[in-house]
Amino acid sequence: MAAAFGLGGYTKGVGLFEDTPPTNSPNSDFAIRSSGNSYAAELSQNVISFNNMSKDNFTNISHNPPFSFGMMARKNFEKNGIETGLVYTHLASRFDFWNYNVHQRLHYIGLPVNLLGYFENSKPDAWRFYLSAGFMVEKGLRAIYSQELRWVNQIQNTVVKSNINGLQWSLNGGLGVSRRLEKGFGVYFESRVGYSLDNNQPVSIRTEMPVYVGLSFGLNYEL
Repeated sequence: MAAAFGLGGYTKGVGLFEDTPPTNSPNSDFAIRSSGNSYAAELSQNVISFNNMSKDNFTNISHNPPFSFGMMARKNFEKNGIETGLVYTHLASRFDFWNYNVHQRLHYIGLPVNLLGYFENSKPDAWRFYLSAGFMVEKGLRAIYSQELRWVNQIQNTVVKSNINGLQWSLNGGLGVSRRLEKGFGVYFESRVGYSLDNNQPVSIRTEMPVYVGLSFGLNYEL
């Protein structure tokens, strides 16, 4: 069992609109039905759909650090080892566009494969320092977009759920330390650096900052 946390977030600001709303946004798949105000009606035809808008349409973008947890299995040999498992990752982002904002949540499940090399002075029954290198392939389970459009005293909320196509591949390496406990169980701590490949995935901290640094810790079981 393991938990991992990414370090740092991401925020992009590209200026703010003042009194005049933008007019070059694509038409909405989720049009706001307004009446009694021609400007609001025009707004409803011009502003929304998140799926049709690129990241450059937004005035501000912020990403939370990723959070992951999962189950890992590790097989150790005399001077090296191999580990694999299943890892769930949650990515959260916020996109702002004048009086329109979107909270995005992406859910992934991943299969990591890592090779480990232990330092020669590490003893099996003591703290063992090691280097690791490997890759992970992830499949997006679900993308959830909570959209909000504000106009005067009206708020229109829409929740959109969609599939995530394709696979996300990443490479990683790290420095860790582990300690064997009893009956094959142990604990470990790792500092890790990785790189998320460009796999045409939804905009997130991974696409904006493909190089990442993280910390992970947890329990492992040696086969």
